[in-house]
Amino acid sequence: YMILNGHHRWAAYRRLGVKRVAVSIVNLTQETDIRKMVAMSEHDKRVTMDLDEVIFCEEDPVHAERPLPFPLNKMYKERLRKGIPSLLHYLSKNGYDVWLYSSGYYSKDYLSGYFKKYSVKVDGIITGTARKIKEKEKEEAKKQTEKLFAEHYKETLHIDRKTLLYINSEKGTFDDFEIEASEENWAKTVVGIVRRLEKRAKENR
Repeated sequence: YMILNGHHRWAAYRRLGVKRVAVSIVNLTQETDIRKMVAMSEHDKRVTMDLDEVIFCEEDPVHAERPLPFPLNKMYKERLRKGIPSLLHYLSKNGYDVWLYSSGYYSKDYLSGYFKKYSVKVDGIITGTARKIKEKEKEEAKKQTEKLFAEHYKETLHIDRKTLLYINSEKGTFDDFEIEASEENWAKTVVGIVRRLEKRAKENR
């Protein structure tokens, strides 16, 4: 085990002579975890979204999904952006593996449990992406992961707040689309873009 966050608190407790304190144990995603998640996949398409910037909207609860009922709302305090559950349902139903990323130190069990409460299937969860490791090791790990994804997934959608990036690793092509929509219509607009991509793919077959 190693301390990821709370070094000053740890030092203060040591000075005070405190022997026992409450901690949260998290399992950061390792390379072997990613390989296992990819190996379990039955699809050749995926969508990637950032938890902190796209999925959660703690700073703007007006545009959030309804909180979970008590006592679940006390266990899971993060709020999902409005339309996220229906968007993820649509993508999963249409053959996309859903991969969520976060630089935070969330437990994968915590996140998968949370999304299950909204009946959302998440295929891959990568946490702690900003953890401090040697730059050379970080770059090498990134290359290995990108190679793994490129070999398994022919198509990838990267969705952020303002842009949807479509990558076809098989053909080596990409397209980007601006997401011009209000908070209320954001998810519907994304679905509309994906539908156009799917229609174009069928016409080109």
